[in-house]
Amino acid sequence: MAVDRAGNVYASTKVEANPPFGQILKINKNGEPTIWVDNTPYLKANAMKVGPNNKLYVAYSLGRIKEVATIDLNDSTLQETYVSLRRAPFDIDFDQDGNLWVAAQTDLVKVKPDQSQESLGAFSLFLQSVRVHEEGGTTYIYLAGQNLAKKEEKVWRYPLNADGSLGAEEVILDASTDGWLVKEDGSLVDIKAITFSTDGKMYIATDMSPDPLVIYDMTTKTYDFQYPGLIKPKLLSLSWFGNIIFAAQTNYGESDSNILRIDVGKQGAPYYGRQ
Repeated sequence: MAVDRAGNVYASTKVEANPPFGQILKINKNGEPTIWVDNTPYLKANAMKVGPNNKLYVAYSLGRIKEVATIDLNDSTLQETYVSLRRAPFDIDFDQDGNLWVAAQTDLVKVKPDQSQESLGAFSLFLQSVRVHEEGGTTYIYLAGQNLAKKEEKVWRYPLNADGSLGAEEVILDASTDGWLVKEDGSLVDIKAITFSTDGKMYIATDMSPDPLVIYDMTTKTYDFQYPGLIKPKLLSLSWFGNIIFAAQTNYGESDSNILRIDVGKQGAPYYGRQ
């Protein structure tokens, strides 16, 4: 799911047919959907963001094809490969300089505006989310990852140095020490996406029941829920627009889904790709 500068929402969906096929829906500000791209080459995107040059950037994998493609927002028939990757991309985000950061399974890849790419780290955790966020004059690269087999899950960050390299790692959340990330049955809370408000709170899309939208205060190291009892699990992605968080929601069987429009009463932190 992604949101453009006019507030239109783009949602990648899988149509259950024989055989199944993918579509991208465009949903206007009145909540009215139209088919924007029909019969995509992938059943559903892993991530989408509106980025530079007024294009929708789509991360997906299909067999041996692992890439981020672009679709022109003015003409959805204009589609092309932006970058091919060694591993499947599962989330993307832009920084202030137009670099695309890609969470590709266990790799963190930076794709520069000239479309050259650089691997900036390999991890033991499967990367679920990447977010660029500026605090106090420092730009950070945030990552969320998990290793279900080893029951490991973390959210961590690196300062982005002036030369484009990453600074020292800082762990923000860790299932081994933050007990609320472990469910009663011993399984881990599934963190699917992270984003930030202008006051520095981290908003986390999860499968927590009954309340999946978690607000985490990194200063006090405490958490709360957005509108307890009203938002049901599970949430797959988040996109902030003004005072609104758009959230992709599905049930556990994934047989149906919704796009939620959640008025949180505060602005989201800058998203650089859409500026």
